[in-house]
Amino acid sequence: MEKLINGYLEKGVHRNKIFATEQPSVCIWSLTRKCLVSENKNEAADVIDNKLSFKNNRIVSLQTRDVLTQEMVDEINNSEGIIVTDATYGKPYFRYAFIPTK
Repeated sequence: MEKLINGYLEKGVHRNKIFATEQPSVCIWSLTRKCLVSENKNEAADVIDNKLSFKNNRIVSLQTRDVLTQEMVDEINNSEGIIVTDATYGKPYFRYAFIPTK
């Protein structure tokens, strides 16, 4: 995973904007906890109004891109960040998705 993250850092993406997942193409992001859930020991359920709920979770689809331009890096650095995966199946791609805000 360190090699994956270094690839983004070398392009200019700020480290605090990168969240890595082991999932190959789809993961789950918690809007309230601002973290990936259902992995890294983070449970998917949230306690909202004293009840377990999944309503603040968002399914995120990681898209494959063949280049990472300076404009894309600027967009990432000015956003909430990205979720990245190394599941590119040997291709020289960048696979990521922007962190949802709604």
